[in-house]
Amino acid sequence: MTDIDLALYGLWQANVRIHPGAKHESLGDTPSGRRWLHDREIISAVVVLHESPENIGLFTISYHNYGACVSLPQNVFDGEDDFHLTKTMNPDIAPNDWDRI
Repeated sequence: MTDIDLALYGLWQANVRIHPGAKHESLGDTPSGRRWLHDREIISAVVVLHESPENIGLFTISYHNYGACVSLPQNVFDGEDDFHLTKTMNPDIAPNDWDRI
């Protein structure tokens, strides 16, 4: 079982607990003392919620962190229209190169 800060927005963060088998539960929102993150290893991924212009509804794009100590499991956001992107090489060398996984 892993507890993570799912999202940071302003002075608030959304928290989630991930159980074995990628089951997840919301732990609710809490105040956050952080506004900036300086350690590249503590963020597993950034997940962006999108609305499709073709009216297929909402979907997510997960951008996996190349330097993360703990990876975000791909089956956490695995809706039919969701997808994941990752870096195959150091982002300091190739900052705009993303590969779909």
